[in-house]
Amino acid sequence: MESKKAARFSVLVINGSPKGSNSSTMQYVRYISKQLPKHHFETVHVAKNIELLKKDRNEFNSLMQKFQNADAVLFGFGVWVIGVSSQLMSFIETVTHGPYAACLKNKPVAVISTSIHYYDHLAHQYMRAVCEDLHMRFIDGLSLDIADLHNSDIRKIMRQFAQNFADSINNGYESPKQFAELPRSTFTYQSGHITRSIKIGQSNRVLILTDADSHCQNETAMVLRLRSVFKGGTISVYHLSDIPMTQGCRGCMRCGYDYSCVYQDGFTEFYNGTAMEADILIFCGTVRGRYLSPRWKMFFDRAFFWNHTPSLAGKQIGYLISGPLRQNPHLVETLEVTVTARQNANFVGIVTDEDHDSAHLDKLIDDFAHKAATLSSMHFVAPQNFLAVGGQKIFRDEIWGRLRAIWQADYRFYKRHGMFDFPHRKRLFRFAGFLAMLFSHLPFFRKRFYNLLAKSPPMLVRIVDRHP
Repeated sequence: MESKKAARFSVLVINGSPKGSNSSTMQYVRYISKQLPKHHFETVHVAKNIELLKKDRNEFNSLMQKFQNADAVLFGFGVWVIGVSSQLMSFIETVTHGPYAACLKNKPVAVISTSIHYYDHLAHQYMRAVCEDLHMRFIDGLSLDIADLHNSDIRKIMRQFAQNFADSINNGYESPKQFAELPRSTFTYQSGHITRSIKIGQSNRVLILTDADSHCQNETAMVLRLRSVFKGGTISVYHLSDIPMTQGCRGCMRCGYDYSCVYQDGFTEFYNGTAMEADILIFCGTVRGRYLSPRWKMFFDRAFFWNHTPSLAGKQIGYLISGPLRQNPHLVETLEVTVTARQNANFVGIVTDEDHDSAHLDKLIDDFAHKAATLSSMHFVAPQNFLAVGGQKIFRDEIWGRLRAIWQADYRFYKRHGMFDFPHRKRLFRFAGFLAMLFSHLPFFRKRFYNLLAKSPPMLVRIVDRHP
């Protein structure tokens, strides 16, 4: 497989799955390691053991020593709710903000994931950005389907990936950077006088969730401004630390049968009784590296007990974000997809403090609140764009097909709401398409057919004329 003259090297495998050695992704990693039998692969289960690593400094220092001694690093993980697991993110944050980053500088690194390809690119962009921030030498990433090991063509690609990984380690190859370094801001937001209040109906509920701590002054001030602008109804502010979440999602998938979470720590009661009862939800956070806080990721992961069923459908959801969001395009997309593709809710938008202008930020927050209240009163939900439509078609196909037995609650919901809208079931369109294709072999029909396509369909013109 590899060159006979290639030097031996050691690879530290960072398992980002809370399942530990039971992770399917680790079987893919094991297959890759078998292609490089002369080299040493050692796996550490950082996601499964994150609580121990955070509490026991000796354990963490021992792990960082392994980072120091390894010739290369390979991250392996399953895609976890449009990203990596909260446990892996917590580990990454600890490494990034501690005195350990220096031992990773110039270290060759690659990434491998498994999923059903639902926004897997966002997880990979996050990981690549993290590796570049740590000044690691990024080689490549490989995103695989959960059943790709059964595919001989994909196994060949995996062998080629392993060969490229080895060649890059031995020869010092790397990929060009894709992410700019994050800027540091000293801007402090000072909320001004509130000149107008945003009224909401007495029966309406606004839920504001924040994770602000003593280091998040701007986020705190933005939350206070938003809370003060709303008048009427029920406005609730919850800090994520007060929401009962003892652990991150461990991926057991037992919720797939009837939306019942294996954890009994009170999170499902809060989500079902508070989050799902709100009409307007505003998520407030501070950019921490390439995402928000691991606590926010834990919230999104734990909400997955509703599986792929949109539990917040029809609601207004938006974000107040402090920090360099515009330098994290993958995070911008993640926040939007979390609202639209995941929830079938209306994406109100995102307000950030990046313009460094307190008066302008006051106006943005006030306008944001007005927009959320107005759209909520109209029960407005914008038509879905590609991000939502494409993502939901992946869910539709998988839940109807190979994953039906696992996500039975989803299957019942999708069937009841007519979401299995496969094109082959629309017989009239199929028949019309068949006739059009048949007659298009006739030159005079084909000419007239394409001339008609260049004009607005008469049916649409009649609809516009008939309806105000």
